[in-house]
Amino acid sequence: YITGLSDEKGKKMRNYDKEILPKRLKKIRIQNKLSQEKMGYTLGKMSQIKLSRYENGVTNIPFSTLYLFAKTFNVSIDYLMGRTDNEKIKTTIKK
Repeated sequence: YITGLSDEKGKKMRNYDKEILPKRLKKIRIQNKLSQEKMGYTLGKMSQIKLSRYENGVTNIPFSTLYLFAKTFNVSIDYLMGRTDNEKIKTTIKK
């Protein structure tokens, strides 16, 4: 919520679908026509093995990496974590 990549105030990262997150990481990579190696480089020289572990749900993705992924590919963290099916980040302007 604080980062602007989630509309859910007060939700903790541990409240997410551990099956959806890896699938959505992979889906975004494929949509962008990137190999795991190129995706890893795009995310700051991350190894292909580490990215593969995230995509296969073997390793939990750290929030800092999830944040970087969301910012890089302009998707909401809520979408990646399975809290919504809307990929785009909602922007609301408070008056």
